[in-house]
Amino acid sequence: MIQLDGIDLNAFIPFKYGEFGSELIREGTNAGFKIGHDIFTVEELENAWPLVPVPTEGERAAAMLASLLFPDRTAWFLLQPASAE
Repeated sequence: MIQLDGIDLNAFIPFKYGEFGSELIREGTNAGFKIGHDIFTVEELENAWPLVPVPTEGERAAAMLASLLFPDRTAWFLLQPASAE
């Protein structure tokens, strides 16, 4: 983490993954942290991360396609460990 000191970490977490491919996602949570100021360890990041809804299989597939079509979409939630579901 020391090499990331001062870096901003920002993510928008939609309330509904069905809107992931929409031009504008209206409802969600902005998660923003400054490494070395707000958080100092990976454990602190994990503890500070907001709860996220678990996408259905259909939402997972649609989000993957949307992330390929829209340059500002990243389906990072697909990387969650299976135990989080």
